[in-house]
Amino acid sequence: MAIPQKLVTELLKLPDEERGELAALLLRSLEPDDGDELTGKEWETVWGAEIDRRMREVAEGKVELIDGDQVDAQVRAMLNARRP
Repeated sequence: MAIPQKLVTELLKLPDEERGELAALLLRSLEPDDGDELTGKEWETVWGAEIDRRMREVAEGKVELIDGDQVDAQVRAMLNARRP
């Protein structure tokens, strides 16, 4: 399913906080629905631990950081390649 470009354009105009809320909502929609919903505090705790783990991996040189502009260009190229 292709996401309409008009929708993407409008969503990208949202303020940062609203785009973040939308991103979190979309990510949660991908989680298995096993009936064990996390509270806001639990969610923060789980993601806080994940962020700490990722930051540790960067500090220890276990992962390579990629410039955001480079990632954006790569993603846009992949999306453009998928368009008919």
